[in-house]
Amino acid sequence: MKNQSIAEPKVVQTDDLPPTLMVLGASNEIMRGGWVSSLDQYNIENHSIGASSSTAGIFSYVKSNLKMAKFAILSYEMNEHVIASRGLLSEGEIWENWIWLTSKLRCDGTIPVILILPRTDKNGIITTTTRDLQRKIAFELGVYMIDLSDLFIDAARGNVALENLMLDNSHMALPAAKIAGNIIGRCLDCLAITDREVQIDNRLDTEFQVIWVHEYAEAAQKAERKTSVTSAKLVQLREGQSMTVPCPNNSEIVGVVLNRLAPGGIIRIGETTKKLAFCNSPGDVGKFQSLVCDFKGGTIVEGTSLTMSVERDGRVTEPTHMAKGIAEGHDPMIEIEAVILKTHSGSKASQSLARHTSTSIDLVKRVVTCADVLDLSNLTAAQSK
Repeated sequence: MKNQSIAEPKVVQTDDLPPTLMVLGASNEIMRGGWVSSLDQYNIENHSIGASSSTAGIFSYVKSNLKMAKFAILSYEMNEHVIASRGLLSEGEIWENWIWLTSKLRCDGTIPVILILPRTDKNGIITTTTRDLQRKIAFELGVYMIDLSDLFIDAARGNVALENLMLDNSHMALPAAKIAGNIIGRCLDCLAITDREVQIDNRLDTEFQVIWVHEYAEAAQKAERKTSVTSAKLVQLREGQSMTVPCPNNSEIVGVVLNRLAPGGIIRIGETTKKLAFCNSPGDVGKFQSLVCDFKGGTIVEGTSLTMSVERDGRVTEPTHMAKGIAEGHDPMIEIEAVILKTHSGSKASQSLARHTSTSIDLVKRVVTCADVLDLSNLTAAQSK
């Protein structure tokens, strides 16, 4: 991974400290009081971004600069099911993301673990249809997984209310999330003492590069945003403004990292335009919330530079379920943190991955007991009284 002006890698010191768990996920992973808060036995490095895919995982891992975490939990199953079904990314592109991300984690001394959380269909029934791609990735790449779908299905058997299991179709209710977090912690604890990886070889001919755009902007365009958990160096592009950054010839635009709390507009990157409508109430001004916007495959950069600009559109359509549209009276303005590029090297070098048997790869099967099902069932039963 090439990246500019990145500090020396942050290497986790394990002496006298609890093991470090890196979390790369989406909205369930950043919920206050969610499953992550139940893992007291780990030093948590949470770099999740809401409403995101494994493209965001690549960006977050590079930005974190964290090496030698014990485990990394990767949770993008629901979002990538939607992204693939809508044709926003192909399954092949998603596979390339996962091959690179899991390989890099292993090279840096971290064991990747795919997390699959429960989801419900439009009828409010817990379903397994969104997990197929992630399970296939786990088995083919030899990545451990924690699949909680069947556990929640067992707990919800019968005609019981689901309000204490699920807040909506893709988010666990907090009481259920607490139990889920306990199970996830036990899965990792079990893995810590039983991990036996059998090495296989897999060709790794794709490289990802993060371009930090603030390094190429004029001083007047730069802005820095901070929250309680993160910070970002951004570039503000308003209507009619543009900027150019260097990039490898024939690289492919994978995604752009933006501030969701900027007004929005149409961003033109190279020959591609994308409409972006963000939350922009007066209370949002000056705040920061990261958004990683995937670009559909085939957006190739010709030459060694890439130009970005912002345009106006009074009828901006929402590209994500989080968007609210551009409010009356707000001029178009987009705050950009980075552009994510991909290159194909054609290298025949192989990267060691791990292969597991189907009975050992799903960590839930190792630790879940009838008591766990009963705990979840009691939540639904208590709600239905």
